[in-house]
Formats: sequence, structure tokens, C-alpha cells
Amino acid sequence: MLTHKVRIMPGKTFRLNQTVCKPYNADFDGDEMYMHVPQTEEGITEAKELMYVQNQIISPRYGAPVIILDEDGVSGCYIMTLKSTKFSKEVAMKYAQIMGLDELPKPDMDGEYSGKLIFSMLLPKDLNLEYKTKTCSILKKTGICNKCTDADCEHDAYLKIKDGKLISGIIDETSLGEGSGMIIDEMARNYPPEVITEFYSKISKITEDIVSTKGVTVSLQEYEPTESVKKVKAKAVQEELEEAEVLLKKFRRGTLEHIPGRTLEESFELRIMRLGAKTKSQVEKQITREKVKEILGKDPKFNTTVMIMSGSRGSATNLTNISGFWGQSSVREGRPKRGFKNRLIALNKPGDVGMRAGGFIENNFMDGMNAFEYFYHSMGGRQGEVDTGVSTKVSGYLYRRLANSLKDLMVNNDDTVRTANKKIVQFTYGEDGVFPTKTIRGKVTIVEEELAKLKGKK
Repeated sequence: MLTHKVRIMPGKTFRLNQTVCKPYNADFDGDEMYMHVPQTEEGITEAKELMYVQNQIISPRYGAPVIILDEDGVSGCYIMTLKSTKFSKEVAMKYAQIMGLDELPKPDMDGEYSGKLIFSMLLPKDLNLEYKTKTCSILKKTGICNKCTDADCEHDAYLKIKDGKLISGIIDETSLGEGSGMIIDEMARNYPPEVITEFYSKISKITEDIVSTKGVTVSLQEYEPTESVKKVKAKAVQEELEEAEVLLKKFRRGTLEHIPGRTLEESFELRIMRLGAKTKSQVEKQITREKVKEILGKDPKFNTTVMIMSGSRGSATNLTNISGFWGQSSVREGRPKRGFKNRLIALNKPGDVGMRAGGFIENNFMDGMNAFEYFYHSMGGRQGEVDTGVSTKVSGYLYRRLANSLKDLMVNNDDTVRTANKKIVQFTYGEDGVFPTKTIRGKVTIVEEELAKLKGKK
């Protein structure tokens, strides 16, 4: 439950700002909401002081941003702040008008305006931040970059804001995301609520325009695997099948090394699963490497890669499933087991526990699976369907019982937590007296940050 200031408009449908969807877990596929209007002065004051949206940017659950720019907002900021992105004077003026500015700074890219300059116009003038972006972790994971040069990063993966100006770095999930948003966290904690409200209002309009005009599009052509990906995949799969054959022979002879605390069969199954994960990782690295070079080049293509690189949606694993190969199917964190007696499907030989007979899928979604692979894949899919149906109702009912049992607890003036009839539940709230909203990502204080602030003041 959150407090909003109502604007009366025509129609009988609630209109909700996209930025506030996350804490409500709201989407637009038929969701219903209930509106409660406080009637007493006490109720109105509580609603304004305790539940007002702009005061709830930091989550009371884990002490990090929960009301965030999401999906298209993150993708738009990512495109905006790429090194290759520039805007004409006309477009820059349009964005300045959205920001409520009456004059433009000087252009910084051969008579045109960089996205970094446009983004800087939205930031408080005394904001100072430095950190590694999500792009940095992807570059390390793929092996493109092994040595960190901080602000001198050639890939623009290190973000630096000095006196409200974005000097280097790409804005992505690390800057704006749920739980991790460094810029959002800084603005929500150290500036009046109106600053973050204004920032969200303006940036969401600009990113919407960027995503529409630059065009984040997806086509099947994008997922066609390159020759280098095909070669890496063929080699990796061949090596996996050979290594699996060696493991199988050791397992049948009983000479396979036991994993501590596991039986011979469990050790074999775990090694097969790890082998499958290692092989898929090799192909994923190659695909990601190609996509990274494509998006960080001089003429980037704004497609699925933008979403994955920025952290707005999806992952490199999705790309691998479509363009590389699916790999080992799994049910309950292991290979599929339940099927026919002594074999997984009727077409397998009795007692066959090899890679292909145990649910290994060589093909991807672009090429299409054969009948065996489709059946193996559906086994993992069924687990997802069942878990969704079962866990939703179980967790929903548990939450209902928990909320009802705790709703009468309150913190008294002596800092004790008491029930409605004044019985003590805790002598100090949370046993440490710390309210999660006041923490910094779960920590009461971060010494390095506090020292940096003191140093800056001196």
C-alpha cells in the first residue's frame, strides 16, 4: 500500500506511472487495485508522512532502491549514454524543453550533443560518484577485458560523475536497477524527495522517446549464429560427449571418484550436470563476446543485446538457447529421472545413462529440436509450470497468515515491540533498533563512504 496524490481524469480506469509498478508488482494484463481514501486528519497525516510514494524509494525490506526505472527506462538510458550516441541540436532542444530548461550548453561532439551531456543535465550539480558498471562485469566474464583501468577504461565500463557531470561510463542496471541502483540510492538518501521525483518524471519521458526514435527492435536475423559460434559449439559439444563417455566407463567400472558426501550414482550425475554447464558456458561466452563488440562499436545495432547488456531484461543464457544450444535439460536440479523402467523414454535402451539418453539437447531454438530433444525439454518446462502453480498459492497463503498475525504489533515509545494488549514481543525493535530503510543496502554504515564524504568536506 502506497500513498499517491490523485489527479482526477476522465474514464473509470486507474492510470499508474510505470516507475511505481515494481513495489506493487503491477503489470497491465488485467490487474485490479483498490483505492482507500483517508477520512480523518490523523489518517491523512499518516498517509502523507509514512506512505507517500516519494518517501518510499528505499525499500523497508532490504535498504536499497525499490521504486526504480525499469526495462525500457534502463534500455533508453543505456542507449543515451553510449560513446557512439549523439543528438542534433533540435533533439537536444526537445529534451531540454522536457527538463524545463531555457538554454542549452555548448555541443561537445563536433557540433552535436552527446547522450552523456544530455543525461548530465538531469543530475544535481553537486553529485559525485564512481563505480564499475554491469558492462564491466560482462567484459570480464567474456574475457574481452582482464585489466581494470578505472576511469581510463577503453570500453567506457567505469562510471564517473563529478559535480553533476557524467564524465565516463554507461548508465545501466548498476546505476538505476532494483537493489543496486547507485545513482537512485544516492539521490533518494542525500537529496529532498522532490529531486528524485523530478528526475523520474523527466528521464522517463526522454527514454521513451529515445527507445521509440532510435528503435529497439528484435528480428530473427539477429539470432542467426555466426560461423565462429558454430565452430565453438561443434568443438565444445564434441569434447563434452567424449568426456561424458569417459565418465560413463568409470561409473560402470565403479572407479569414478566420489564427491564427498555423495554416492557413486550421485557423483556421476553431478559430474554430468557440471560438464553440461561448462560446455554451455563456452558457447555463451563466444556469443556474448560477439554481441558486446557489436554494441560497443561505432555503429551499434539496438536490439536484444541492449536489454541484456544494460540489465533491463533477459540474459546471455536466453541468447545461447536461441542461437547456440540448449544443453542439459534439468528437473529438480538434476537430469530427468522419471520415465519408463530403467530408462528415460521408451526409445532409449534399458540401462542407458549416457549424455543423449539422459536429456542432452544439442540443438537451439533457431535450428529446432528433434523429437527426443523436444520431449526432454518439455520435462524441464513442466517443472516450471507445476512450481509456479503450487508455490504461488502456498507462499500467498503463508504471507496472509503471517501478515494477520503481525498486524497488531507496534513499536512503543520505549522502543519495545508490543502486541495490542501491551505484551512485549521484543525489548528492542528488530533486536538491534535499526530500521532497514535507514540502512545502506543492509549495512548500518559503510565506513569508506563516510570517510570519503568527510574528506570531500575538508
